[in-house]
Amino acid sequence: MTIEIQELSKGEYNKILEAVIVSLQSKGFKATRMDDIASGLGMSKRTLYEIFENKDDMIFNAIKYFRRKQIHQITRIFKTSDNVLEAVIKTILLHQQVIKNSSPVFYNELNSYAQKFKEFFHDDSNRDNEQEFLSMLEQGVQQGVFKSNKDYRLTMKIFMIQMESLKRCEDLIPCDIRPWQIYTTISLNFLRSIATAKGLEILENYISNYDLENEEYNHEILNDQINESR
Repeated sequence: MTIEIQELSKGEYNKILEAVIVSLQSKGFKATRMDDIASGLGMSKRTLYEIFENKDDMIFNAIKYFRRKQIHQITRIFKTSDNVLEAVIKTILLHQQVIKNSSPVFYNELNSYAQKFKEFFHDDSNRDNEQEFLSMLEQGVQQGVFKSNKDYRLTMKIFMIQMESLKRCEDLIPCDIRPWQIYTTISLNFLRSIATAKGLEILENYISNYDLENEEYNHEILNDQINESR
């Protein structure tokens, strides 16, 4: 990235990255073009090249921005939730919204771009994330919402494998079943398998009150809850 980036405000720069994310989710990686991004933002392609070295640089920075934004949202969720299970449910809904906004081509092309950005997608932080996940589950055990007699390392691995399969499931599922529905089913079944009676009551209340498995679920409810701590 050139020094020109310093002349942009944070808001202007983030607006560009948001436009790139929208394009990636709707068109995929290959069809996302710097010309289209620049045109949509009312700037020249030359100006965009003064900000990013090339298309890969633009995409890399957009994904990095998107991941930071999600981490920030999830951190707020865990800080403001009454217990770990409630926080996990809200995090699932956050990811569900992303999947609903993403076309199948985005996920089909994700693996190849993950290889291109291998250092970013497959670094030591993956091991840290697994350890954080296990610590979170242990906290849920202490709060009485998750069972204590589970092999959580094995359970977590199985859950992760199921989630990875989402990237390659397009040819295996009927066209009337959508990726977000598979994601939601896997996630909720995972929680049901580890929840105590207390945890199941919390989970089923969320499912019934907010109709989490319905296409028309209003994510404004979740957004309002996330923003309460601002």
